[in-house]
Formats: sequence, C-alpha cells, structure tokens
Amino acid sequence: MILGSYPGAFYMMIQFGRRDTLLYCVYCGMLGILIQMFEVTAIMCIGRLIFGLSAGVICVVGSRLIEETVPERLVSLILPIFFVGSGCSKLIAHIISTGLPNDDDIEGLKITFYWRMVIFFPLFLQVALFFGLHYWVPLDSPKYYIMIQDFNKAKKSIELIYSEEEDHDVILNEVIHTVHLQTRSLPFKDLYENPLYRRNTLFLGILAGLHELTGYNIIHYEIQKVV
Repeated sequence: MILGSYPGAFYMMIQFGRRDTLLYCVYCGMLGILIQMFEVTAIMCIGRLIFGLSAGVICVVGSRLIEETVPERLVSLILPIFFVGSGCSKLIAHIISTGLPNDDDIEGLKITFYWRMVIFFPLFLQVALFFGLHYWVPLDSPKYYIMIQDFNKAKKSIELIYSEEEDHDVILNEVIHTVHLQTRSLPFKDLYENPLYRRNTLFLGILAGLHELTGYNIIHYEIQKVV
C-alpha cells in the first residue's frame, strides 16, 4: 500500500488522470482478489501484492478526485464520508472474519474455506466503485483537464458538477487562475528537499509506516497462536 500510495499514485494520476487511474486500479484489485483464491502461498502473496498496490493508489487518487470534483461548499461534507466509508469497510471485514474457527482450532483452520469470504469481500466494493465511475463520473476533474490544456473537457466537467444557474465560464477562469500547474512537473526529490513539501511528505510517510507496522504486529501476534 505504501508503494501504491506515494510514487504509484502520483505517477498514475498525472499520466492517466484521476478517473482512469481509479478504473485501472479497480481492474487490478479484482485480479489480485481472484488470484488470492488459490491455496498456494506464492500465488497468494502475488495476489496480495497486486491488491495492496491498487488499494494504495485508490486511497490517494480517490480523495484527490473528490477534492477536485466536489464543489467547495460540499468538500467538508463529502471528504469525511469517504474516509468514514473506508474505515467502515475494514470494520465489516473484521466482522466477517469472526466466522473463522477459533485460533486454537488448528485442524479447523486447516480445512475451512471461510477465509475466502474475508478475502473476497473487497470484490463487492471494487464492483460498486466500477459502476459508480462508469455511470456517475463520466469525466475527469476540471483540474486535470486544465493541466493537460484540454479546456473544452474542463468546461464540460464543470457543467456536470455545477448547476445551470451558475456561470460555468467564470468558474472555469477561476479554476485556471488558482490551479497549481507547477505540481504536474514537480521533481520527485522536491518532495523530500523542498521546504514547501518536505514536512507533509515526512508526516504522511510516518503515518503510512505506522499503519503498515500495526498490521505487521497484528499478524505477528496472531500467527504465534496458530504456529
């Protein structure tokens, strides 16, 4: 997830756009989930890697698409819903996992097929995201189209976001003059050396590292009961 969240997400959403990046990651995420259905450790690890990379990209690019697409007056409402939804999906996965045999039931853990339900659950979320992007988000964010100098599509995107009563040309001109186009060509080293970005990069890196470390500790703790 760390590799997907940082270099992967930034490269893909600049290269392919926010919407298309999410669609590509949905396809990869589905593939990763299906690969994990095979009871071969190496294949399951490959599937987990693919799914983890796609999930990391989705976390970053999804919030960026919301930030650039939702009208300013609604960002404070919609963005928290996105993160609450992400947390709820993990909670649901933990609830589903309660159907697994007890940790001390070694034989039961060896023969059960219920673990596939836990791994298969994110597939429903991937399908929901696919249909949401396909039917309700037909265009990318106005900022992305401005960055690639496609102002016609930027205006069409604005027309889908804002009501007919608002002046779309005025909104387009405002976005053009406020968007930070220099971030499109921002060198990767500036994320760590430039004072404007260094602190945020460090903070997000530590946060992601602690997140992964927590997962490792949980796995290490639980595996001791099985082994």
